[in-house]
Amino acid sequence: MKDRYSYVLNAILYIVYLGNVKFDNFIGAIVYFPFYLFKFCLPKRISNIYIKRISKGNEEYSKLIKNPKNGSCMDCSGSIFGFLYANYTFIPLGLIIGLLVKQYGVLHPIIYMPLIIIMIAITWQPVRRKVFKDYRYLKYFKKFEKEDKQWHRKWALITVAFCFCSLLSAAFGIYLCFACAIGRFDLWNLMARG
Repeated sequence: MKDRYSYVLNAILYIVYLGNVKFDNFIGAIVYFPFYLFKFCLPKRISNIYIKRISKGNEEYSKLIKNPKNGSCMDCSGSIFGFLYANYTFIPLGLIIGLLVKQYGVLHPIIYMPLIIIMIAITWQPVRRKVFKDYRYLKYFKKFEKEDKQWHRKWALITVAFCFCSLLSAAFGIYLCFACAIGRFDLWNLMARG
């Protein structure tokens, strides 16, 4: 792979997609369980027809939902991935908004909205180009399907770390916003004393 950044982003999206498919399978099993229990109430001949129809419907549902190009699992995975990636903007946003509040006081929220939108748009451009433009992730998904279990475990751990760091950066960005606005970094002062 020439572009390591693109590879990493697509691998994380692929693992999020696989997790979403597993979650959908789990929910599907819960939803279809009563229908499979109902087969015991029917005569054997009708029961076989009933199970065939349910299985056919389940296969069509799976093809529709789990299609990586335009299925709802991919839409949901893209949204989750976008949310996690956008959380990394909280650190600079928290710093900028905290300094604005410190300098000018609390401003109307409409003033902060363009700043937030511009920051997220700037950080989203590389992801859009490297992952979603012309369905580039499909090319990577085909390569990732051929990888072994060890590769999947490694990238699952990297994806969990990505998610954890994303949430941690959002919390730290909120902390920076309040710390800059108030003008005190009590956490850092406590760490220096200890």
